[in-house]
Amino acid sequence: MSQASDPIPDLFEHVLSWLQDTYHDHTFFVERDVVWTLQLALIREIDNRGLPFRVFNDYAVAKGERRGLCADIALVDQAGQVQIAAEFKYEPDHRRQDILQQKLPVVGWKDMEKDIARIRTFVETGAIEAGYTVFIDEGGYFRHRDAHTGSRWIDWPKRKPHTAPSILFSRVTRSPAATVATEERVVIQDDGPSALPSLS
Repeated sequence: MSQASDPIPDLFEHVLSWLQDTYHDHTFFVERDVVWTLQLALIREIDNRGLPFRVFNDYAVAKGERRGLCADIALVDQAGQVQIAAEFKYEPDHRRQDILQQKLPVVGWKDMEKDIARIRTFVETGAIEAGYTVFIDEGGYFRHRDAHTGSRWIDWPKRKPHTAPSILFSRVTRSPAATVATEERVVIQDDGPSALPSLS
């Protein structure tokens, strides 16, 4: 279960724990399926808790050269501040018969490193309060690789006859004492392996 004490990260990690528990009740084909499923779960949980947040997909968190820099999921408060942004990647099990083999692998290993760096930048610049990256490696194709800096592998329990998905997970949060100031680097907490939730 989640180890977060703040109610907002706790909300997000609670939904990740729900996905772990129900993973094999879903059939995902592409990343968007995962994002859609979690977006709906977050909306349900927000309604259940009576929290004043909205959930958006592909939300512009910061300005870019040509278009806004977006996150796959963003939790936004009533003042318009992004409390949580999350980036997702999904690699289906290569043994599945309903996925064309010529389309595999779907994810490039460097893609996750870029996602982690993007989330860190969002936090450092004060664009978000907390950020996550979640890479679901359904069949363990990338599991032999060392986790990128600031992330760790989490192996979800196996449920027969299914394989056990492996999750490359990272979380970056602003320090409680940090305040945003113009042209001032915001102090952040890089929640490394010892601080990450087990989600098991």
